[in-house]
Amino acid sequence: MVSILLALALCLAPTLAFAQIDVTKAPYNLLPKSTKDQSLAIQAALDQAGKNGGGRVVLPAGTIYAKGLSLPSKVTLSGQGIAATVLKLPKNANTFLMASQTFVNDKPWANVYGGVRDLTFDGNKQENNIGSLLIVKTWRLLVRDCAFKNSPLHGVMWSDFSRNNVMNKNHFAEVRVINCSFDSNDGAGIYGKGPKIADGMIYENNFNNNGSKGFYQIDLERSAGFHVVGNQMYSGKFGDLRALGAGALLVRGNNFDGSSNTPVDGRVRQVVIKAGGWGSCVISANLFHNHTKEQRPWTMLDITTHAKDAISVSGTSSAPSRLKPLRIQSLARQRIALSFTGMPFRRRTQSRTNECRLLSPKSDSGRWHPKRYFYDKQNQSH
Repeated sequence: MVSILLALALCLAPTLAFAQIDVTKAPYNLLPKSTKDQSLAIQAALDQAGKNGGGRVVLPAGTIYAKGLSLPSKVTLSGQGIAATVLKLPKNANTFLMASQTFVNDKPWANVYGGVRDLTFDGNKQENNIGSLLIVKTWRLLVRDCAFKNSPLHGVMWSDFSRNNVMNKNHFAEVRVINCSFDSNDGAGIYGKGPKIADGMIYENNFNNNGSKGFYQIDLERSAGFHVVGNQMYSGKFGDLRALGAGALLVRGNNFDGSSNTPVDGRVRQVVIKAGGWGSCVISANLFHNHTKEQRPWTMLDITTHAKDAISVSGTSSAPSRLKPLRIQSLARQRIALSFTGMPFRRRTQSRTNECRLLSPKSDSGRWHPKRYFYDKQNQSH
């Protein structure tokens, strides 16, 4: 009989360890309709889930005030739906709303697994001057079906650095952000900070009116292995996508509206790709909106590349004839390879307006080859 009970306990142990925690129940007793800070109750539930080895902490419907929450490894915070549960920064909190536990505790490594889903993060920027909504220093975190709005800084931030700038010593990657919305964040909707961030998946999200403090709607200091796929972009302050340190980058099927973009150094640059000198980038089937009444200097896609990079641009996107839709700058001292298919750019010999331009410090000219475009900077030949 004892052996049977022991076997039953062992079978139930994983289930009990990863049980769902309701923060409205004892001993947490969160008050869903309270206007007071509920951080202690939520954090106690998150910590218990972490001690259990992982699990899900569930928030009720309503607006819940909290700040500085620490998300342990293998723990998911869930609400009752994107329109039902709102997690909001209190007045004068001036800090982040939630971050990975290793970020909060200054650890030189990353969390593993876990996520957030089915709730809204509200930065309450009318009553706060600083603070991102979700800071990620986690391997394989899943962010799904959430809204990030009104942040005085960023909506979601990938960070190689901890709270007090302790550098992450191991790579963290494969964070997925799926079917979320990013609205009216003063920083980027999604911001990537640090030299090791990699392999982020940004799928089918909506971005609107982000970046008023000088950021792009998606703004990545390093975009190695990132997939930016199927996103809708509207009314970005400076631009829709800036991907620096790019390699093995896929940008596909996005709608780049660009209607509110602001010139920097005299020119609007709607999408900026700066290759990192070690891998290929594929930019495919994106829609760049027309701006037929636009009078400002306008570049829809601005690429900087090196000799080690291969850039493939394909798909359809139209532009008014007076715009310079595609600009390419080579930093290479030798031949680089660029391939274009299905793009609406005319030969330079036919038009000096709607064109593909390849720029270098010494040359602003080039000839179009219908399938592949080579530029040899060292020999000044095309």
